[in-house]
Amino acid sequence: MKFLVIVDEPDDRKLTIQYLRSDFPDASLTEVFSEKQFYEALDEEHDAAITDYQLHWANGIQVLMELKKRWPLMPVIMLTATATEEVVVEALKRGLDDYVVKSPTHFARLPAAVKTSLENAEEKKKRKELIFRGKKQKSFITKIKKHLKIKKVNS
Repeated sequence: MKFLVIVDEPDDRKLTIQYLRSDFPDASLTEVFSEKQFYEALDEEHDAAITDYQLHWANGIQVLMELKKRWPLMPVIMLTATATEEVVVEALKRGLDDYVVKSPTHFARLPAAVKTSLENAEEKKKRKELIFRGKKQKSFITKIKKHLKIKKVNS
C-alpha cells in the first residue's frame, strides 16, 4: 500500500500517520506539507490520499479536485475540524470518498475509513472493467451480425 498524507500541521500529521500505521504497518507514506510537495507527489500513483481540509496553502476541496483530476479512481479521505456540513456535502459531490472529524474519539475511525474507501474503489474499478467488456462484446456482436447479413444478401 502507498498512501499520500497531505497534512501540514505536525501534530495532526503525526496522529494521522500513527493511526494509518496501526492498520497498515507496511504501507509506504508520502508526506506532504507544502504546495510544492503536493504537485510533485501528484506525479506518483498512490492507493489512497488522506488530506486535511484546512491547509496553509489550500483547502481540502481544492486538493480533492486536483487529486481527482489526475487520479479519478484514487480514494480520498478528508480530515476536518473546521468544515461545515455544507463543505462536506460539496466535497462528497466532487468525489470525496469519506471524511473523519479531527477529535480524539473520531480520529480512531481513520483506518476503517481508508479500508472501506479502498474496497469501494476496487469495486468501482471492477464495475468499470465489466462495463468496458460489455461494450466491447456488444460492438463485436454488432459486427458479426452485419457480416452475417452481408453474407446472407450475397448468397
